Amino acid sequence: MNNTNQDEKKEEQSSIYNIPGVIIPKQVTDSGVVLGTDNTEETLADVPSETTKTDSATTNQNDSQTNNDTSNNNQTSNPDKVDIKTPPILPGMPAPQKEEEPPKEVKVKKKKAEGNAKIGCLSLLVIVLLGVVLYFVYITYINPPKVSSKDKEDLQKQVFNKESYIVNELFNFVNTTGCNSRNNIIYNDKQTVSITDLTQEDKNYLAYRSLKQNVFSKKYCKNYASALNSKSKEKEWYCGDNYLYSTDQNNYDDSNDLTLIFSKNELQKQVEKMFGEGEYADKTFKIDESSRYLFDKTTENYILQTKYGTDECTNYTNTLGSVTNDDNNIILNVKVTNEKTENQIVYHYRFVKTENGNYYFQEVTKGD
Repeated sequence: MNNTNQDEKKEEQSSIYNIPGVIIPKQVTDSGVVLGTDNTEETLADVPSETTKTDSATTNQNDSQTNNDTSNNNQTSNPDKVDIKTPPILPGMPAPQKEEEPPKEVKVKKKKAEGNAKIGCLSLLVIVLLGVVLYFVYITYINPPKVSSKDKEDLQKQVFNKESYIVNELFNFVNTTGCNSRNNIIYNDKQTVSITDLTQEDKNYLAYRSLKQNVFSKKYCKNYASALNSKSKEKEWYCGDNYLYSTDQNNYDDSNDLTLIFSKNELQKQVEKMFGEGEYADKTFKIDESSRYLFDKTTENYILQTKYGTDECTNYTNTLGSVTNDDNNIILNVKVTNEKTENQIVYHYRFVKTENGNYYFQEVTKGD
């Protein structure tokens, strides 16, 4: 009976104190016996101690720190990822600030500096050019270099010689080499022939001799009615020169022939180039005894006409001998040879310098 009551009491105590998940403090009797178990060591072993929990947590924390240190050591041991710029972080130190990128204004300042350099170079260039211009003005107008009389004489000799352009141009105006009855304008009994002795027809003829070949062109005579034989007052001039080679001169029609023409403007320019401005006038002129150039007012052209006849002339040869000059004159000393008599005479052609700087024919004097 007593045993049965003790077993029930133990069972009741066991059911009271063995609640899962609940830690019940020790129940000790007055006699020092711990209630709820017969084996005090086993009961204590079932309750986890705080020391064990603390040690376990500490162990877990150390393991975690060990893993972190191992990870850090692995990262540091990689030579390709060594960051020598980042200082070591010690406990209690703040993390270093990240390096900031250079501000964008730096590039703007560089461009501005380059722009200032370009402006400076342009300013320097302008100053240099201005200096050159001022120097040129100074030496040209303010203080030109003085030319001695000897230098001036040498310059004149250099420019006005047999090979110079202007001398050869003037010689072409008066070079009457060839056989032509119109050469009697110069080669006559007069000692001096001046510009006032020349008729308008003479001036037009002498200028015509200096025209270039490209000013002439061939046209049909029917385009120039005034040049046709049917319009001729004398009934002796024919358009063109085919009439001279015709076998039937009594009934000849020149309207379908070709003739040479040139513009009035071309002749006017040449006359004024040789004799001066205002020396030209529209005028028909002979080029020999059986040929002439008729001025056509309608077209303002000169048209070649011919008639049957002969031209008696003497053949002359002109050779430029020497050139003399002063400040206002150029004199061409030309040796003229008569091919028939073989006589030689020197003619002195004088050209006068005018205000416009050109040289115009003034006179020709027969020499020894």
